[in-house]
Amino acid sequence: IDDADVTELRSTHWGGRMPLARIVSDMIIEYAHHLAEIGTMRDLRRGHALPQAPPVELDAPRWWREID
Repeated sequence: IDDADVTELRSTHWGGRMPLARIVSDMIIEYAHHLAEIGTMRDLRRGHALPQAPPVELDAPRWWREID
């Protein structure tokens, strides 16, 4: 595979056509999503899951926080 092949449209199993780079990146994202689901189920089973996520402090710009 060379650089030109990565942008070439390829057939997908659902009948569409996408660039090879997009197909591969979508597969990686889907794999990571399933790993996160498995981790969540494992934590729930072990009793390690938090009932609510802790609040996250964002270091947002001042213009973002000010709502007029």
